[in-house]
Amino acid sequence: MSRNPTFDKDELMDTEYGIETDSTGRHTLSVMVGVITRSKAKQQVERTDDLPPPTQLLDDLHPQPVLEEFRIMPDHFDITKLKEEQQKDPVVQHRFKEVQQEPHKHPYVIQDGILYKLLSRAKGQTKAKLIYLLSSMIHPALRSYHDHPTSAHFSVHRTYAKMKYKYWWPDMQRYIIDYINSCIACKQHNYSRQKTPGHLHPITPLTGPFQVIGIDYCGPFLTTSKENKYVLCT
Repeated sequence: MSRNPTFDKDELMDTEYGIETDSTGRHTLSVMVGVITRSKAKQQVERTDDLPPPTQLLDDLHPQPVLEEFRIMPDHFDITKLKEEQQKDPVVQHRFKEVQQEPHKHPYVIQDGILYKLLSRAKGQTKAKLIYLLSSMIHPALRSYHDHPTSAHFSVHRTYAKMKYKYWWPDMQRYIIDYINSCIACKQHNYSRQKTPGHLHPITPLTGPFQVIGIDYCGPFLTTSKENKYVLCT
């Protein structure tokens, strides 16, 4: 291919499109004068009244895409549903009673009928209030933060980093590790791209120094003009 390729004459310059060119490179400009009578103008106005509005024309040319269900981030953790699920869970109800009896003894707090976990952040200077996620909502939460298209099947570290500032449940890290390790999509695509390390071969013990010398080299490569095809690594 040439650095400055030549292109064929553009079809828009053909005579059938109403633009003429001559072989000498000179452009000819034709002047046309149009006359519209009153009856013709009236017909054009009537035709324009029958046209749909511009927004409808744009919608016809560019229809709005239909949002598929999986493209919308699922909301499993609205306040109403969370409160209902916590009221059904016996472990959470036991925590409720403990906090109500001795509120300053346990690292939990109740606000608007919802149980939160209190965790120290920034070396104990502040306490974060995290939603106590019960067992029935752990799997939907992991599916939203890992399997959803906007989550991109992140690793254990990144998935935990996204969730630890909003939710908490016992053995949270272990649940995340087990869930991601069992993800079929991750097993199919996130495999190791590195070769397994080779095995060392045994060498017979030597009786004197410098009987065997080791040299690192790369090759063979394409043979050069001096018939060299290996490179020594120093």
